[in-house]
Amino acid sequence: METPKNYTEGLNLNILFGNLSIRVSTLVKTQPDPGWHVYPHSHFDYEFHIIPRGKGIIRIQGSEFTVTGGEFYITGPQIIHEQISDAQDPMEEYCLECEIMAVDGIPDAYALPLQQERLLTDILSQPYSRPFRDTAGIAGRFEALFREVEEEPAGFFLKLQ
Repeated sequence: METPKNYTEGLNLNILFGNLSIRVSTLVKTQPDPGWHVYPHSHFDYEFHIIPRGKGIIRIQGSEFTVTGGEFYITGPQIIHEQISDAQDPMEEYCLECEIMAVDGIPDAYALPLQQERLLTDILSQPYSRPFRDTAGIAGRFEALFREVEEEPAGFFLKLQ
């Protein structure tokens, strides 16, 4: 199995969204492999898993579902999950792992209302036992990010943010 490539290695990528600090720890691209299996594990961070092609089985907190190209799923902190690539149509996966924290001292004009901040983190922390359709073209945006990091054109770091 080919080792997944971490596109954020060496980058200190922090994004400020209102009064939420989003620190990207990994942006990984896993190539399709019929033997790809990530055993049950969890993280302290949030993970966004995008499946651009192929299919696989995902287990989250004891629930199991099939994921196919054009879908994504989310795992929050301490959510146990497992990924198994389909042997006949192995999935490719893009994974963004990030820490989301509230920061103090943001001027009111830029801060998110506390209700919105809590709603966002509550939604992202739930153990969803199903995939979601990528209706916003997230996979294409990830592919553009991968190209930026590989080519490193002028201003690429600002574009990543």
